[in-house]
Amino acid sequence: MKRLFISTLLILTVLSSSCSSDKTTEINGIKLKGDIDVHSAEFIDLPQDNGFVRPGELLEIRAKVTYVDSEGTSATETKDSVETNITQGQHLVSSLDSSLRISPDALSGETITVKTSLPEEDFQIFAVLTVRKNPADYIDPQGIITDFEAIDSLVNKERSLPSDYVPSDLVKLSVPTVLPNPEINQLRKVASDALSELFKAASAEGYSLSARSGYRSYSTQSSLYSSNVANKGIEYAQKYSAQPGHSEHQTGLAIDITASSANNQLTDSFGETPEGMWAAKNAHLFGFIIRYPKGKDSVTGYSYEPWHLRYVGKELAEKIFESGLTMEEWFEN
Repeated sequence: MKRLFISTLLILTVLSSSCSSDKTTEINGIKLKGDIDVHSAEFIDLPQDNGFVRPGELLEIRAKVTYVDSEGTSATETKDSVETNITQGQHLVSSLDSSLRISPDALSGETITVKTSLPEEDFQIFAVLTVRKNPADYIDPQGIITDFEAIDSLVNKERSLPSDYVPSDLVKLSVPTVLPNPEINQLRKVASDALSELFKAASAEGYSLSARSGYRSYSTQSSLYSSNVANKGIEYAQKYSAQPGHSEHQTGLAIDITASSANNQLTDSFGETPEGMWAAKNAHLFGFIIRYPKGKDSVTGYSYEPWHLRYVGKELAEKIFESGLTMEEWFEN
């Protein structure tokens, strides 16, 4: 069964809640005297601190509320009936009375904001949830991923695409390119559109970028890998070239970019050019990440590639960028 990882931030807003009475209020066997106020409240069943939830599993919306009286005595009770409103990410959940179900189609990085109002008190609790896949739930026994069409699919040396997978929505790039090969001058439409916006923004700030290699078929990657082994040796090939089926380029979501300042080549020095530094700083704003960062060889399995951008969507790209982690680390953290 697929599994979604949920990172939760709880924010309590006490609007106002005080009960003024000369009578004693008894809560769970504890007597509170005089005025009582809400001291704190928290969700009981919503996952907290990188908790997990499975598709089809209900998230019960209950709250634990602590009251305090004028003498400092406190008492806690559970509210089992809680009204729920989704203020962000409505399409990602379904509400059932006092519970929520996360959609199995939710993508990593997408955000859901839940607002709950306790029926007997004048305050609300907000929860901000971030979807995160468990990649282990999207791979078959042969090491072939099953979510190969998802923009947040994880492809690496241990996780392969089907050999016959060809994206159905490949389009010709609308940005400057370096090589004439029509196959590699394609991306999936969502990634191509985002790349056009990225190049447009770079140009507006005085940076001229070019696309060198986008989509590669399984057979093209097989030829490229074999050529690298034959001409540069197995050690080089394993650092810089993916075996067929293990290349992100086959997803149609990866693009190698360059600039005239790097002689339109794919070299480490691109990362030190004005264009490369701009891309590293801004790519996430358009849904791309630097897939193979410097110093992360042992995690990604590949040497530093400042030219290799992977489209994952704006939400996930922003979260990976802000975390400073690789794609692998973000899913595992």
